[in-house]
Amino acid sequence: MDAFKFLREHHAEIVDAWVNKLLNDQSSPYCREPEAELRQLVNQATDAFSLVLNGGDWDDLDAFISFIARRRLSQGFKLSEVQKAFILYQQVVTPILIRETRDEELGEAIFLLGNCISQTVGRFSDFFQRLYEESMRQQAVMLAERKAAAVIQENVRIKREMELHKKELLLLRQNRLAALGELISNIAHQWRQPLNLLGLFVQELSMTYKKGDFSAEYLDANVGKMMKTINHMSKTIDDFRDFTRSDKEKVDFRVLEVIKKAISLMEVSLNVGQIKTAVVSACDPVVNGYPNEFSQALINIMINARDAFVTQKVSSPIITIETGLERDRCVVTITDNAGGIPADIIDKIFDPYFTTKEPDKGTGVGLYMSKTIIEKNMGGTLSARNVDGGAQFRIVL
Repeated sequence: MDAFKFLREHHAEIVDAWVNKLLNDQSSPYCREPEAELRQLVNQATDAFSLVLNGGDWDDLDAFISFIARRRLSQGFKLSEVQKAFILYQQVVTPILIRETRDEELGEAIFLLGNCISQTVGRFSDFFQRLYEESMRQQAVMLAERKAAAVIQENVRIKREMELHKKELLLLRQNRLAALGELISNIAHQWRQPLNLLGLFVQELSMTYKKGDFSAEYLDANVGKMMKTINHMSKTIDDFRDFTRSDKEKVDFRVLEVIKKAISLMEVSLNVGQIKTAVVSACDPVVNGYPNEFSQALINIMINARDAFVTQKVSSPIITIETGLERDRCVVTITDNAGGIPADIIDKIFDPYFTTKEPDKGTGVGLYMSKTIIEKNMGGTLSARNVDGGAQFRIVL
């Protein structure tokens, strides 16, 4: 894929969408910036991203990072606010990639874009932090006689907060990319059988025509079969596209609907391991939160169960997901029959980077991010315990 050509053709669309997102975010200082001034900066950033995505030329983007870091620091912007502005570029470009890119190039294009944004945020964060620390040092010198101790203490606190935010951002990005990679692989498998079916339908049409048995009724029947297959393939892409969209704000959503979509996205991976799923619903709760993030949390837990089935060589693996209400709160449990979690590690499974898997098979990020999504982002709780024959994860929202 010619990334530079793609971005040039959609330059105006990308700039307009990016500017609108920044201006419409009332919680951000960008909404108070003059549109003409903001549009000029977004134009420069878009051009610089094009050079990176086309040939790996970082000169213009590094120059822009240096300029914008100094500007935003002098204007009192927070590190997270400018990081979010860069990440918005990925949110703007990703739907266009999915819409315009050929299927065989989509995975590479998404990876290229994600890697570019990851490096950009990292470079900006490092540069911004160095500028900020230098500013703090200069201020400490000027106020040394009166506030030296207070300035140093505040600087340490801010630095820790910045490091924590940077770490959480990195973990979320790692988990998101890992999930996207797995889902892309699932789509490739899900499409293989429908494509084979379409090939057989086309061959059958040709053979029937040559035999002289071709009729309008026969054509209508086979067109119906082919369209049903194509619609199934289209739904697979729609589900994947929905998953890649970042939730902007909390919304009311039906828990069962998100559970079924998460299982659908994992379908091929679970089928390969002959893993059955069962959904038991005493009710269909509606909760307020981030449906795509909730789906990601469920997928992380199911991936963990799938890997446990393989490790424990379970003969009849099954994942059971139950929903219900307790004291007007939604409760979702995800239970497997993989033998349970060893007692010496059950208190550590939600720690970042904790894993019992080989380095090339697990990062220890998935369950940590699931807990972060449920508890920090959605105000609920996520816990784990051993039950008869397996492990159970309990979500309360």
